[in-house]
This record gives sequence, structure tokens and C-alpha cells, in this order.
Amino acid sequence: MSSKSTTQHGHIEEMQELVNDFIHESIANLERTEQLVESLGTDDIQLIEQNIRILFRTFHTIKGVAGFLQFAVMQALTHEAETLFDGIRKRPTRQSEPVLQAIYQAFDCIRYIIREVEKYGTDTSARETAETITAHIQQFIVPNERVDLDGNIVSSRAKPIHTPKPVPTAITPPPIHASDSAFLREKVALLHTAVNKIVPTDDSRLQEVPAEAMREYVRHIHRLIAELCESPFLPQDSEPHIIGQGVSVFSDMMASGDVALNETTLVTLHAQVHGFVEALEVYVQEYSISDILAHAEENNSHDALLHLQQVGADASTAQDDMNKAVHYTDRSEIRVETVKLDRLFDLMSELVTLQTMTLNNPDLHDLDLPNFQKSAAMLAKNIRQLQGVTMSMRMTPIEILFAKMKRITREVSSQLGKRVELKMSGADTELDKNVIELLFDPLVHILRNAIDHGIESPEKREQAGKSATGVIHLSALYEGNEILIGIRDDGGGLNRTKILHRAIERGIAPQNAEALTDEEIWNFIFEPGFSTAETVTDVSGRGVGMDVVKQNIGQMRGSVQVRSREGKGTTVTLRIPLTLASMDVILVRVGDTHYAIPIGFVRQSFRPEPADITTTMDGLEVVRVRETLYSIVRLHELFQQRTDNAAIDQGI
Repeated sequence: MSSKSTTQHGHIEEMQELVNDFIHESIANLERTEQLVESLGTDDIQLIEQNIRILFRTFHTIKGVAGFLQFAVMQALTHEAETLFDGIRKRPTRQSEPVLQAIYQAFDCIRYIIREVEKYGTDTSARETAETITAHIQQFIVPNERVDLDGNIVSSRAKPIHTPKPVPTAITPPPIHASDSAFLREKVALLHTAVNKIVPTDDSRLQEVPAEAMREYVRHIHRLIAELCESPFLPQDSEPHIIGQGVSVFSDMMASGDVALNETTLVTLHAQVHGFVEALEVYVQEYSISDILAHAEENNSHDALLHLQQVGADASTAQDDMNKAVHYTDRSEIRVETVKLDRLFDLMSELVTLQTMTLNNPDLHDLDLPNFQKSAAMLAKNIRQLQGVTMSMRMTPIEILFAKMKRITREVSSQLGKRVELKMSGADTELDKNVIELLFDPLVHILRNAIDHGIESPEKREQAGKSATGVIHLSALYEGNEILIGIRDDGGGLNRTKILHRAIERGIAPQNAEALTDEEIWNFIFEPGFSTAETVTDVSGRGVGMDVVKQNIGQMRGSVQVRSREGKGTTVTLRIPLTLASMDVILVRVGDTHYAIPIGFVRQSFRPEPADITTTMDGLEVVRVRETLYSIVRLHELFQQRTDNAAIDQGI
């Protein structure tokens, strides 16, 4: 394979890595900032001003990198959303429901485009959807404030999104004078020096320089590219100008910190600058200026090098430490593949298991090993700390999940013509990221049911002496190794008679149905296909919502509890383990078999006295604990295991 082919192949891999980074960072930024949209619908002007700047910057970043990567559809959509945000930034006021909906649609559409890029490597398949959303967003932009990607004011009428073609069909350049040749020689020489400063020409390794000094080099590259693109002898439809605009945007984002300074981005910038210079060389050669760039490398003179070094020296006094092994990335975080984290958690679980097996090895029984016991205790302590740190890597605040519920509450209540306020507490509670993802569907179903079946219409609430606006309180708190998530509404509550009647109709109620407790009757709502709605709507009525809740929570080893008072409201409590990766257990032995009981389900362990055990007339064994009788279940009988001791007062 030729060296040129190898270079091209390496560049493709570098670009793909950059695309992957762009996808991951964009998704993370969308998740982080979408929760700010709701604040735009409040009367808090100061909060609107603060959050609209964050939203504007997020979309500006996505637009810039999308343009550099030539994702024209995404670039056009984010540009229109950015223009809308700019209008709000200039006139911060409470935004209407249609405006909020348009912003949410922009978020959804960008996610859709990202998925298309992941699947096909391009965003062209999302053009039709993006154009529809773009046209909808343009309805809310103040006339004469719409600008195109070059900053020119345009009409508010939607235009199709076109992917720019890299090669122009016709170019009529202005005449190039001798002064232009000197200008090109100077700028290209400095450009060569600059890119070789961040990535050596022998491509052996990147120089390890202070972050701020490296950032100043990138700023210098950005200024040189901008000066070349603004030169009068480069028409806007010329290939060098098109390529240069993309490089200019990307280098500007690297210089401002929107894109990280790391090996991938610097090598990519290096390749893009050389691509720009090559396009510029081809362009000027075509128009009889072949000598302008022929000696660019020769003119990479001592004066140019001194100029660039002066630029770097002005940036930071850290220039004196150029030869030290200092990385030029100033971020305090790194991205790790999920597969590697999962492997780490698996190994951590195996380590804990091996520790337990080692310390409880039968060969160590009845041996007096004080030094071993001390070392084992220290090892157990360190492993426990390591396990805690490892598990904390999975933990993330539940705030992001709760924030999504704000949008759902607003959209469903608006659809049903109800007024609902969502209050939240405990949003900073941390939970396993995998658990948070699994909780989304159950919470959505519970919330939709609370709004549809629980919260009454404003008229009925006022007739009942309530506020016209219903309140749903979403809470999270720790309890042992579990987290309790509560969804409480002040609506009409569950109708015992209606639920029981529907259960009898479906044949799922026992013969003595009237004797059932409220809690037993509430459990009917979790039956597949069970619904008390008279009509099927877009929101509910098919009887699949609460069934999904029970199934999903059960898959997480959790439980669901419902409490309700008619006319007062309903509370649904989800009891979820903090993590699905591992759990603390109590090991018990039955004969030759060991069983693990999750410690979260153990209230107390004790060895009963014979006097505390009673046999009823039905032959059932019960034990008295604090004046309360509990049934006794013998594990060897339950699991049909042989045991070496059946005396209950000899076990726990």
C-alpha cells in the first residue's frame, strides 16, 4: 500500500473517531440542556436569561461541528433553532406553549438526525423531517431577524435544506496582483509552521505542550484561515473558501473550548488545514499563479517560526515548560466505553466473591492465625472501598429523569385540558444509570394515568373545593440499599367500587370479592388489559400502562405499592434497588446448599427459643416476636433439601 493510501486511510479513521465523539457529546449536551426548556415558560426573567444563553451555546456548538463534518441537514436545523434562541435572548419574556413545543421538537429532531448518522454515516435521510421542523420553528422567529449561515438577513419563508457541493460549477475569480501573491506566501508559510507545531511533520508523535499554549496555536491557525477566506480573490463559491469555512468554524470551537484539545481533534485539524492548502494550491494553479505556493515550504523561514513562537509566548508563561511531559487536554474527565465499565464491574463482583470464599475457606477453620486475620480485615476494608468507588461510577442523579417528566406533564395536561403542576423533591438522589434508563417507561405510564384518571378537570376541582390546578409530587429518597420513588397526586383517588366491578366482569376477582382489602383491590389495576376508562384515547384506556409498570419494576427486582383515598388522591411508591450490578446478601446454609438472601429484605435475624414457638390447631408453626406471631417456613421443606439439623432453635 502506498504512503498516500495509508495517510488517507488513517484520516478516515480519525474522522470517524471525531464523528463518534461528536455524537456522544451532542447526546450528552442535549440531555443536560433539555431540562432547561421548561424554565422558558415561567415568569422568572433572570432564569430565562441564564438558561437561554446555555441553550444558545449548546446549539451553536452542535451547529459548528455539524458544519465542519458536513452534516448540512443538522447544521441548517440547529441554525434556525439558534436564531430562535437569539431572539429570546434579546427579548427575554415568558414563552408560549407553541414556542416551547417547537423547541422540544428541535431537540427530538436532532436526536433523530444523530441516529441516522449513526446508522448511515450521513444525515441526508433525515432531510424531509428536518425541513418540516425547520419550517415550524421559523414561524416563531421575528421577521427580519432570520439570518443565513453567512449572517445575511433573509425572508422568514422556509427554504429547502441543500447539501453544499465541494466543487463549484463555475468560478470567475477577480484578477490577482503581485501583492496578493506576497500575501499568500506569507500566510501559507505561517500556516505550515502552525500546523507542524501542533502535529510534527514526521507524524511520530504529538508535542506535549501546555494546554493554553496549544490553544493559542489553534487560535493563530483560525486567524490565518479567516484572513485567507476573507481575501478578495477567493469567491465564496470556490472550493478553498468552502473548505476553509469549515476549518475556520472547527478551529474556532477548539480555541474557545467547545471542542476538546486532544490527539484526535488536533490530528484532524492538521489534516483539514493541509486539505485547505492543497485546495488553495489547485485553485490558484488553475488561474496561472502556480508559483505562489510552490515555495511555501521553503519560505517556512526562521522569521515565520519566530513569529509563531512569539504568539505562543504571549499566551502563557507555561511556554518555558515545553519539554515537560504535560498533556494539552485540560479536561478532568475521559470517555470510557460501556463495555469496559461493565467488565470492570463484573471483575469487581468476582473479586468480592473470591474474597468471601477465601476468608470462609473450611481449611482455615479452628486455626489460630491472628496476623492472617488482621491482613484479611485490611484486605476486606480496601475491597469494600474499591467496590464503593466502582459502583459510584454507575451512579448518576435522578434529576435528568425527573426533568423529562416536566415535559410529559405539560404536554399530557394540555392535551386533556387540565391544569397540572409538577413538584419534585430528592432530584439529587443518585441511582444506577441502567436503573434510571429502565425507570423511564414506568414513570411515564404512572404520570399519564395520574393526569388522566387522577387529576380532575378544573371545573370539578373547584366544585369539590380544590384549587383548579392539580398537583403531582414526584419524590425520591434512600431507604437502606433501595430507593423509594413516590408519585403522589391530589386528584380524585381510585374508585374502589368501579375497580371491583370491572374485576368481577373480567373474572379475575375471587368469590369473596367484597371482603378484599383496599390494597388487594388496587392490585387489580396491574392486571394485563385492565382499565376502567369508558373510552380509548391517545393517553389511556387500553389497559397496558400499569401492566408495563409492574413488569418493568419486577425486572429490576423492585416492587410497586399503591395507596389511595377517594376524593383525596393516590400515591404510587416504587421500591427499587440502588444498582443492578451487585447486592449485599446474607448467606445461609441448608444441608449442603447455600442460599443468598438480599440484606434489604431482612428486617432481623435471630435464633428463637423453644418457648417462643407454637403449633396451631391447623398444624402451622408460628413464632412470637415482640408480641406478634409470624408463620415459620422451613427452607429444607420449601426447597426439598436434606438437612443435617431440623431443630429450629439450632438455626436462624
